[in-house]
Amino acid sequence: MRHSCRLIPAALLLLWAWTAPISSAQSGNESAPETCSALMAAALSQASSSCSNLEHDTACFAYDNVTATFATDNSPNGDDLAAENEPEFNEPGDTIATATLENFSTSAPDLPQSTLGFGILNIQADLPISLPESVHMMLIGAAQIENGVPPNRALQLPQSPLEVRVSSETNLHNIPDNDAPVVGQVSAGTLLQADGVSANSLWLRVYFPNTSRVTAWVSRSWLEADLDTASLPIITPESHSPMQRFFLSTETPVSTCIDEEDAAQLPPSLLLVQGPSGTEITLTVNEVNVSTEATMAMQSDLENGLRIFALDGDVRVFPDTPEEVTVPSGSFIAFCQEGELDLGIDDEGDDFRVSGDCAMGGVIQQCYLANEVGLERLSLLPTILLNKPVTIPPQCFTATISTGEEPEFVEICVPADGIGTAGCVMMSVRYRPDLIDPQTGRPVILPPNDSTAGE
Repeated sequence: MRHSCRLIPAALLLLWAWTAPISSAQSGNESAPETCSALMAAALSQASSSCSNLEHDTACFAYDNVTATFATDNSPNGDDLAAENEPEFNEPGDTIATATLENFSTSAPDLPQSTLGFGILNIQADLPISLPESVHMMLIGAAQIENGVPPNRALQLPQSPLEVRVSSETNLHNIPDNDAPVVGQVSAGTLLQADGVSANSLWLRVYFPNTSRVTAWVSRSWLEADLDTASLPIITPESHSPMQRFFLSTETPVSTCIDEEDAAQLPPSLLLVQGPSGTEITLTVNEVNVSTEATMAMQSDLENGLRIFALDGDVRVFPDTPEEVTVPSGSFIAFCQEGELDLGIDDEGDDFRVSGDCAMGGVIQQCYLANEVGLERLSLLPTILLNKPVTIPPQCFTATISTGEEPEFVEICVPADGIGTAGCVMMSVRYRPDLIDPQTGRPVILPPNDSTAGE
């Protein structure tokens, strides 16, 4: 079994520039793209016309090539779909229900073949049924996600919420427990929309937009009597909706573009994840729990590990546990991984799982330059396919690597001009993990020649 993990390189010599406007490629254009820039424009145009306004828990074939396999009666834990009833999923615009998916993969860019794998999934995740928006996931390039939620165990919310009325003024809690934190209060007569019940049936999960999680729990004892909750599913901390738990793998393919400058017009192979604006979502990727209101980009392979990039806000990893780590906007976190494991629902040993057994210690934080790793190309994704535009951090944020109690030399990105408008440079500095900056909550960075660094 192999264990490997390394940091993303500090700098690349590519300058990303979009050389062909998206509008130049129209859906149905019979002429083959002559550059990778034109290929990307064609893919975005086709995706916009084929995969906008998707329903919840739906996957869409956005641009060639996308492949999908489905849960059948031969799959472990998935006996809801017979092989002969597999849906058609062969060309742009085809859609399928995520609950029936085993895995979903997109192909590497291939200019001679005019293909660039682009697939889109809209999933419910842990959002309430009353919220019209969903979680948007875009798979681009040589990438694959495998469903980690067996069809017969997936949380299936009702088509519409159950309307309930509060009988007297009561508190709403973040979990179904009277001793849990209160997230709000509602007065007698208030109508609430419920979409689930607790395991003991004493609490209902309701839509409550006053918090970033947009859900809360109300005790059934404070609701009007004669309440029929038979249509509501049981929701527990272990509940996952289709594709809320998944396994990701990506590759760095051999370029078929006309030259390096043309290749720079393509984003890297990755998964983009974005929830509704201002709403916290929770997902599990390669057995790592993640909560965020931000847009995230993810890559995963054995050589570089699982990397989660925080684009326009903070990302919490292992949230609400002693191991919680906050990844600031403009930073990424990386985990070592082990491969050839059967962790999903297809009974094949091709999944990655996080492992702490590597030289980097398993968890790394570092800032990144968007143009270094190709992420600035994501800002061109059509907003019709998203909840909000993809925003790339305009500057490089510092983030330290905690490697022990003693002062260490670490590399960090610092703004080249002091304010972050001229890019970043790498500097080797020392820091004091025992001295915490009260404003940032991070170890204090010291100049390399500061004598106190060794105290």
